[in-house]
Amino acid sequence: SNSVFEGRLANLEKDVEDMANRMQQELSALSDRQSVDVAAPRPPLDEHMVFEQRLAALEDFLGESAEKHARVIEALRESQVRIGAEQSRLGKDLDDLRTMGAELSALQAS
Repeated sequence: SNSVFEGRLANLEKDVEDMANRMQQELSALSDRQSVDVAAPRPPLDEHMVFEQRLAALEDFLGESAEKHARVIEALRESQVRIGAEQSRLGKDLDDLRTMGAELSALQAS
């Protein structure tokens, strides 16, 4: 029975490690696009730990990972708001330039 739990825990550890790798790839792709520096947390995997220690380490990691993920999401949202505000400002500046260009053209034609 204990070997069944060991096997299940080993599978869970592998799944968490795979998830951390995928999250790091996704966060890296997002940070490259939005100039946000992020790093996915890594699970504390050590095969020399006893079952209870390994389970506690995974529980701690999953809690910390969720908190880190929430902070990264908030940073990305803030980045998107800043980008949206900058795009809006640039759009207004472009409209102003077009208006000035039209006025200049009208003056030159006179």
